[in-house]
Amino acid sequence: MDVKKRNEITNCLKGVKNGDERALVSLYDLISPTLRFISLKYLRNETDAEDLEQDFWIHIKSLKSFLIFKTHIHIFAKS
Repeated sequence: MDVKKRNEITNCLKGVKNGDERALVSLYDLISPTLRFISLKYLRNETDAEDLEQDFWIHIKSLKSFLIFKTHIHIFAKS
């Protein structure tokens, strides 16, 4: 992932943490394709992948940085 996209994601996470709904929409647009890819890759089941993604978005406000974001994806995918 390039630095520009990483910075955009980090800025969106900050906005989401502060309650900015536009930041949440932007974050969704930035990461939903990657989240879907990773979910399907690890879970190999469409329904489970959808559940994982839904859980991820429910918990997104607790994320504090891009590194935590990456950790959450891997933790969710493995559980």
